[in-house]
Amino acid sequence: MEYKRQLILLISLFVAGTVQAEPASECVRVSDNTARLACYDSALGYKPKVRPERPQAIRTVTASPQKTAQASQSEPTSKEVLVTAQRAYDAVVANSKTMVITKVVETRQGKAYFYTHTDRIFKRMTDRSVVFKKDDQIQIQGGLLGSVFLVNQNGLRIKVREMK
Repeated sequence: MEYKRQLILLISLFVAGTVQAEPASECVRVSDNTARLACYDSALGYKPKVRPERPQAIRTVTASPQKTAQASQSEPTSKEVLVTAQRAYDAVVANSKTMVITKVVETRQGKAYFYTHTDRIFKRMTDRSVVFKKDDQIQIQGGLLGSVFLVNQNGLRIKVREMK
């Protein structure tokens, strides 16, 4: 009895597969890609979602002189772009240079400030008691989430924030 059920199930699956394959086998003969896809869609019962039709032609509209003037006011000029790019480049170059600490100031509250020969000032942001010394050579390294570290010639790292 058990084998009969399995045999009936197997035969019904085979018959259902061949019945579905017959309408789809007609689509193999279609040479146009779009028509063949449509044939498979209809044979397998696919109903596409309704999409708006694409416009046939796109018209180009010329802007009036007033609108062009308004648009140019909101867009940066080439000089502004160059100035901004130069500042970004200078910041990258400045951060890649080796600096020398000219002065270290510790406050009563335990805060430490590092002054460099390039007139940049950095405040120590860690609770560690590690402090750089005068004449240490340091470089800036970036960390996670925008953190900044000073690294001296011995590899000692201190998390800092630049004072502006």
